[in-house]
Amino acid sequence: MGLCPHEPIKYLMILKKTEFFIALGGVARTFCHPNGRVRLGVSNQIKRKNMKNMKTVTLAMIVALNAGLIASQTQTDSNIYVGVDIGQTTVNSTTKLSSELLVDPYTKGSISSDTQESGFSQTLKLGYMFNANNRAIAFYQNSSAEDVKVSMYGVGYDYLIGESSFQPFVGVFAGRSSVNDSKNDLDASGMSYGVQAGVSYALNTDISLEAGYRFMKANMEQSASYNDTAYGYPATLKETAKVDTLTNMFVGVKYKF
Repeated sequence: MGLCPHEPIKYLMILKKTEFFIALGGVARTFCHPNGRVRLGVSNQIKRKNMKNMKTVTLAMIVALNAGLIASQTQTDSNIYVGVDIGQTTVNSTTKLSSELLVDPYTKGSISSDTQESGFSQTLKLGYMFNANNRAIAFYQNSSAEDVKVSMYGVGYDYLIGESSFQPFVGVFAGRSSVNDSKNDLDASGMSYGVQAGVSYALNTDISLEAGYRFMKANMEQSASYNDTAYGYPATLKETAKVDTLTNMFVGVKYKF
């Protein structure tokens, strides 16, 4: 079979049933066959159809790629964050000594003293961002001073103001605390609750710096009664030590997964 001297044509024409055709680069040429000949070619209509199919396939690939990127981003983004802060905690406690004479129960007396101890604090936090303005946290805090050690764990909620990189926030929290005060011979635990306020500054989408102030009301009290003398008479003495409030100034960092 050889190439016959015929000009290229635009349309395909089959001359005999036993003939065949081959398309080369969209140019029609005539090839000789032992049993006849056939003219080969690709029409402009076929070219347009092929280009349309290529565009459709390309568009489908782009859509699939974008969908994959969006799905990948959705899978990697998380609203969970962890945080740590350090600061200073001040424990305000009261010690009260009351007496009741055994010979005269109506004769009573008491004396009280207030103490204040400050120390270094560390707080670990695990949180969840519902959106740009609302978050929930679980935390554990440990504070220690010269004579007092306080630990607390609990949960809280913060509301962040605005949606810029700089966001003030206010929040509430509650939990359980324990205190060991060797100076006032206090070893107790109880519920604690409080409020906090501060600011958060986002360095990027994952890391933020925070600073703030916490105020906590505690319900930790311990009492002891014993017989002794008061005013020279036998009496029942009762000693009560309790933690009234705790305050905490802090700075920290938060990392969002």
